[in-house]
Amino acid sequence: MQFVFDSLSKGSSMLGAFRKKSPPLMGLDIGPTSIKLLQLGKHNGQYTVENFALVPFAGDDTQEDATYFAECLTQASKHLMTLADTHTREVAIALTHEKVDSQIVQFDAALDDYELEQQIYYQADNYIADSLDDVILDFTVLGTCAEQPELADILLVAAQRDYVDARVKALQQAGLCTTVIDVDVYAQQRARESLTPHLLQQLEQQQLHDNAESLLTCCGLALRRYIDACY
Repeated sequence: MQFVFDSLSKGSSMLGAFRKKSPPLMGLDIGPTSIKLLQLGKHNGQYTVENFALVPFAGDDTQEDATYFAECLTQASKHLMTLADTHTREVAIALTHEKVDSQIVQFDAALDDYELEQQIYYQADNYIADSLDDVILDFTVLGTCAEQPELADILLVAAQRDYVDARVKALQQAGLCTTVIDVDVYAQQRARESLTPHLLQQLEQQQLHDNAESLLTCCGLALRRYIDACY
């Protein structure tokens, strides 16, 4: 499954994100105890790990002091980049699924891309409880609705703007450009479907992570470098 918050501005186009070619991209996972960076390469059709770095991170985004969390994230990200042997600055990050409102809705399958985007935006307040000014909204077409073939199933996802902006701005202060924003469970699913068991086992044996879910998230984010380039 692919997913992206392509832009952080209200009313911006989202569909274009699924077609543009992606530059070299790193997966950056912000966990409760560490942040980690993973860059994948692809040789002879097989994915390989090109770069990995991990630093402890004690930031708690549930606390009221959002400024302190952002400062901790910026400093930890700077340290992370000193450990990573790469000139790449474009990163993909993931939001925790608990912080995201996602649901499957149906729209007319005959709508073209532009018409679909406009319909979703104008009808979003029927599905999203919060004001559209306070959320970042995106969607992806899943396919034809099984019960009603004239309709298309659409995965609609929304996240609080402040929650997203805090991460993007903190990483920007560390010299990183967030080009993809994903959801952790979708990134994990992508890793399970795309990476060989041998590679995942190799990562585990080298202890390049502090928990299995975080490893999968980071891998799934790094895979966006190749998946997005197909669109």
